[in-house]
Amino acid sequence: LFPFLSKGNVYNFCFVKESIYNTDLADKNNLVQFYQAEPKILIRRIISRQDRLSVTYCDEKLVFKKDINPFIPTDDNLDCYFLTGIIASKLISFIYLNSSSIATKDDFRQTTLTELRKLPIPKIDTKNQKPISDIVKKILNLKSENSN
Repeated sequence: LFPFLSKGNVYNFCFVKESIYNTDLADKNNLVQFYQAEPKILIRRIISRQDRLSVTYCDEKLVFKKDINPFIPTDDNLDCYFLTGIIASKLISFIYLNSSSIATKDDFRQTTLTELRKLPIPKIDTKNQKPISDIVKKILNLKSENSN
């Protein structure tokens, strides 16, 4: 059994969980990896009214509703906190909105997994990722205390 987020949402650096119940993933073995308790980035499917991707970090065992896309970094040289900070940036939101055909379609602009995977992520060494990772950790800590 896995906990399932039936009600909740992702905001920049904030993950609101309102209602959780257990679900069985026995018939969905190929999806289990995305819901294990390991570092992942959550990206909300709907783009905010402020033209921003809504992104946060999560390391909980949890199944997400279809409005939240979990991403597990596959490059061991990229820190998950660093990636969260980069994807949550105004620059990446700007790039996504100006390169995605579905992101500008209607009032409920959306992200797609295919287009999110194409986002340009800078390849920098671990030492230079650390300042951004540290800032993201501080923001996440402050947002966990007060989401405002």
